[in-house]
Order: sequence, then structure tokens, then C-alpha cells
Amino acid sequence: MIPEDVYWLSVVRDLHFEYRALPFLISGTLLGWRRECALIPHTTDMDIATFEDEFPMALIEDAIKMRGERLRLHRVIGKPGDSYEATFLAMTQRGTMFNIDLFTMYRDPAKRCCYTTIVYGPPAYRKFRDEYPWFEADFCTANLHGYVFHVPCNPDPILEADYGKNWTADRPSKGYRYGPNLVWNGNYGTKGAELVRFF
Repeated sequence: MIPEDVYWLSVVRDLHFEYRALPFLISGTLLGWRRECALIPHTTDMDIATFEDEFPMALIEDAIKMRGERLRLHRVIGKPGDSYEATFLAMTQRGTMFNIDLFTMYRDPAKRCCYTTIVYGPPAYRKFRDEYPWFEADFCTANLHGYVFHVPCNPDPILEADYGKNWTADRPSKGYRYGPNLVWNGNYGTKGAELVRFF
């Protein structure tokens, strides 16, 4: 991807705003902004998250009906309250497609952590939590290639949870392995196929 492709992330950001939700950069997109003040040159997607109580379910339902040529809803994983994630497909300046992942950020008061989720496919449809240190919905603004996005005001502990203490060192995206913050969270089993929808 190239910096101009951030335009599509800004479009998805603005869609969130229309539904009174506040998305923020997470995962590799947060890492790129914090470490390089830019997209990671070899990244293959972009990532944003919204806290569960703000996640724009109505946006997802409305997006199912939209079939844009350059931006469209690609898939929905999980269900509200349990491992919910959506992905848009956007077209780069070169005509290839890339994912914009919309994660739900959950809170676990008992463990004093926040987490997003990942679901791996058949046959078990295993669920995992990407756990982060507890943080409130206290955000700052950041410039990413000329577009303004929200970011956690203290991003370093979040990045360390995802990428380890050496998160400032660049690694090839193709060789990325999830960090120690990835925790098994049960299986959907045979019901999993019903909870992974493609459009």
C-alpha cells in the first residue's frame, strides 16, 4: 500500500462518525503511526477499533446493502458481544484490493484488560483474545499521511502487548507471529460457519 491509500481508511472513519462512533488506530496501523509516522511500507491491511458500547452495528447492517466498486463490506465474523469483527475491501491506487479491519474492543474488568478478538476457521472455529493493558476511551489525535485519526493517548503499552518489548524494530509483515497477549477464548465449533459471513 502507499500513503494515498489512507484516504479509504479516512472514509471508513467518517462512516463511523455518521453513526456516532469513535474509531481509533490499532494493531499494525497504530504501530506504523507510532514507529514510523507512516504506514508500514510492507503492510497488507489497515486496522481500527471501536469500544463495544460504541461499535456501529447499524453501519455494518447498512453496509451489507451497499456494493461500491472501490469500497465495500467484505465479511463479518462473530456476533455482537462475542468476537465481533468486520472487514471492508478497498481498492488501492494501483487497482489491487486491501482489507480494512474493524475490531470491537472489549473490556474485561475482572482481568483489568481490554481485548480484541480473532477467529480461526474450520473445523473448530477457535476464538482468541488479543489482550491489552486496561485503558479508558481517552484518545488523542494523530496525523497519518495528512489525515487525522484518533489514537490511544498512551500507545506504547498497547504496542508492547502486541509486538513485545522490541516493537520499535521493523519485521517483515509476512513473518509476523502473534505475541504473548494472544489468549485462547473457546471454540464456536459447528456453529462457526454460521458466524462467518462473506458479501
